Amino acid sequence: MIRAIIVDDEELARKELDFLLKETKEVEVVAELDSAEELFEVVERTKPDVVFLDIEMYGLSGLDAAFELLKMPQPPIIVFATAYDQYAVKAFELNALDYLLKPFSFERLKLCIERIKRALENRGLYTKKLLENLRVFTNKKVLIHTEDKILLLNKEEIYIAEAQGRYARIKLKNKWIASRHSLSDLEKILTEEFLKVHKSYIVNVEHIKEIIPLFGGSIILRMADDNATEVPVGRTFLKGFKEKFGLRI
Repeated sequence: MIRAIIVDDEELARKELDFLLKETKEVEVVAELDSAEELFEVVERTKPDVVFLDIEMYGLSGLDAAFELLKMPQPPIIVFATAYDQYAVKAFELNALDYLLKPFSFERLKLCIERIKRALENRGLYTKKLLENLRVFTNKKVLIHTEDKILLLNKEEIYIAEAQGRYARIKLKNKWIASRHSLSDLEKILTEEFLKVHKSYIVNVEHIKEIIPLFGGSIILRMADDNATEVPVGRTFLKGFKEKFGLRI
């Protein structure tokens, strides 16, 4: 019997998957969770063979949770669940990586279970491939939650992230997008080429068009988006910014 944990912030989706897994007569659901926050403690305690992991969750995303799980000495098999259409789902169908498309199909679930069985026979190879695939994917893509959908963006598409009260908005080349992430959340997601330059702004350094020095040592950044948006460098960020770019202004 395959031991499984279901992690999904939608109760209906959890119950649906739980029902279908029990119908297969091959899976025992040992825990159901509505977020990934307590997942790692539950995995340590219950030692599941597989975790069915929702991708699009508030807080810790399914991709982030997968990375943390793979740091364990003996990580479980990971199956992603997603509400994306078939074209977006192809982005997640990466060799050893499996997914379930919502609403769940019993026939597709049975195929997934066969894949789980094969992966369990060679768990070490599976874990290595999954970690490599996740690293490649997350280095290029970012999942952005909005009010009514989730956008799958290339990181290079993002020019600026700006705090707007509790949440932040994101500037693409020709428009702003209101997200359901805080600026702090985005700071964790947008790494490498992104830099926090102000308590309210993160910028993609690849899209800085001009650095404009002002009287008193202040700096304004003019971005390369269609609106030539200007972003101030905060006083507490000035020293680090100047050092990064070798500025003596």
